[in-house]
Amino acid sequence: MGNLSFDMMTTFNDIINTNMTLVIAIHNNSEIVVGADSLRGDAGTGEIFYNARKLYKITDNLAVLVAGNRFNSGAVDQFLRDFTYEVNEVLNLVSFTDIAEELQRRARVLIGGGFTGDLVFLIAGFNETTPVVKYIQHPSFNFASVKRSYLAAGKDQFAYQLCESIGIDESTPTDELELAVNQVLLDASGEFPNEVGGDMTVEILTPVI
Repeated sequence: MGNLSFDMMTTFNDIINTNMTLVIAIHNNSEIVVGADSLRGDAGTGEIFYNARKLYKITDNLAVLVAGNRFNSGAVDQFLRDFTYEVNEVLNLVSFTDIAEELQRRARVLIGGGFTGDLVFLIAGFNETTPVVKYIQHPSFNFASVKRSYLAAGKDQFAYQLCESIGIDESTPTDELELAVNQVLLDASGEFPNEVGGDMTVEILTPVI
């Protein structure tokens, strides 16, 4: 896919503002394409960095994307690394619904433990072979209803307008969805150069048959 992985990227522990962000998930009838930029801004100094990990591929058919405002990036990174490990090695969870509800439960525990900041998680996966993307947001972390085949956080309205202009729907082939995700991220970085940018990560999720 020609996009960089962030597996070895350092995540700093300072308080950051990642409303300066774009994460997106688009699906057709069989697969999901997810993408994220890597720009982060220090809410205290205003300094911009390009090392934020915002996309966590949990398994080949499951990913979590994160956005938000004024939160400790190190704490969220560890939270999602722990979640990735436990989904793969510890928890006996099979269905997407069960995994999404476990993320929801843990997010509420994280906030209840004194964590501050606003968080949005997109979780993308499959109910058997049917693509599903869910959106949960601080403070309630209730699941939002999604009736379109694409979902974004951060510069979401810009992304939605571009997806509409491209003509994305559930019949769009996966290779075209991948191109669309890359285009949305690239165009957003051009439109908002101090808010979206850095290396872009794009992944394709496929169901387990």
